[in-house]
Amino acid sequence: MDNSTEKREISPALPSLDEKARQVILLELERILKSRPFRTSIRSKEFLSYVVRNSLGGHLENLKERTIGVEVFQRDPDYATEMTR
Repeated sequence: MDNSTEKREISPALPSLDEKARQVILLELERILKSRPFRTSIRSKEFLSYVVRNSLGGHLENLKERTIGVEVFQRDPDYATEMTR
């Protein structure tokens, strides 16, 4: 079987985090977003923030290509995902 054509699933199970751990992650996110590589890249900042916050919130259904395209990159909901690669 050709492994290169198999789709990999994101595990729906996230480790259980207490509020202190979430706050540490969010503080680290803010530090990263203020760092030199992210400071001038609005799209990268929006993408990373969206992924981290949705992951922490348990909203894994929002971590799909089309949803990210629409929510983060303001794509039309009908855009052809294969055209953006």
